Amino acid sequence: MILYANLYRLRRLLAGLAAGDSLGSTSEFMPQKDVPSIYHRLKGQGWPFRQVGGGVAGWMPGDPTDDTEMALCIIRSFIHEGKFNPQSIAQEFVAWMNSGTTQIGTTTLKTLKICEAGDPYWQGGFKFWQERPDYAANGSLMRNGVIVGMSESLNEAFTFTLKHGMITHYGPLPQICCMAQTYLIWSLLQGRGLPMEWIESFDTCLSEYFRSEDDPEIRAWLFKVSEGGDFKKSLMRFQHANWDMEEFNPFNRNYTRGVGYCLLTLQIAIWGLHWSLKSGEFSPPYGFPQETFEVEGPARLAWVAMIGHDADTYAAVAGALIAAAYPCLPTGFTDGLKALEYFDRIAGSLKQIQGKSAAQK
Repeated sequence: MILYANLYRLRRLLAGLAAGDSLGSTSEFMPQKDVPSIYHRLKGQGWPFRQVGGGVAGWMPGDPTDDTEMALCIIRSFIHEGKFNPQSIAQEFVAWMNSGTTQIGTTTLKTLKICEAGDPYWQGGFKFWQERPDYAANGSLMRNGVIVGMSESLNEAFTFTLKHGMITHYGPLPQICCMAQTYLIWSLLQGRGLPMEWIESFDTCLSEYFRSEDDPEIRAWLFKVSEGGDFKKSLMRFQHANWDMEEFNPFNRNYTRGVGYCLLTLQIAIWGLHWSLKSGEFSPPYGFPQETFEVEGPARLAWVAMIGHDADTYAAVAGALIAAAYPCLPTGFTDGLKALEYFDRIAGSLKQIQGKSAAQK
């Protein structure tokens, strides 16, 4: 039986993911240099501290993009099944793909077309990874933020993370990035903050998990991605990335390549988390409005929405992290989120069913 505590955590994490996704959709696909003009045009409506929609797709305020829609597929499967079931999640993804959505990434589309044939949930991701072993997009990371809400332990959260990731992004680097986000969300929900040495403690937890995990599907995944040294090389690439969030600056980068790269996406998200947890000042780049960078706490999620490029995904990944650190987000971020309205409907139906079952016992 799904506990009310699961529903509370799920809603909290979904709120952060969906808020960041929708805020970022306003500047999605925009070159960073054009974001200040978007700000000045929409300042009267409250962006980036309120949901205003717009963007290249003409979103309505609070609309979900594919990031939130895929997270909702995972949640819908979890509530309907009463447990985490990756085969059911894959079927939800396929149904979403066939619903007429136009917001679907290249990797996700190709892998779900294979899933459509009814193969095991990991088959599409595996085949794509065999064809493009170095391709490391952020399509699984963008939806991963809700996974901890379904888990009763960190090891279980790691298992769920890997299994939903296998559906579309089988490769080791996207999986490691997702597991790192899962680790941080779990730690933040325990009140541990973001310690300087988090990379070292994550590495330790990861090693202990793989030594102890006996799930045959996880063991098979680890065996496949370890052949040829792919997992080891990916882990080293992750470990040697720039995780100094005082030095890392998403407003001082060349985005001509790697806009949807999973490692860059996670770096940006953790940068947003880092600055939300500290009170120091951040100097905005030339041309960006100073007043936007004077806020503190979880309101700094708005900074991530102003990065442009793949801003909806950057902010969706950051939003789940920040929601794990703060029980409440600014109301302007969450007012009118259609994802929360949908969640409340299906969660309410579950509570009614459980209430009736309990009364009949």
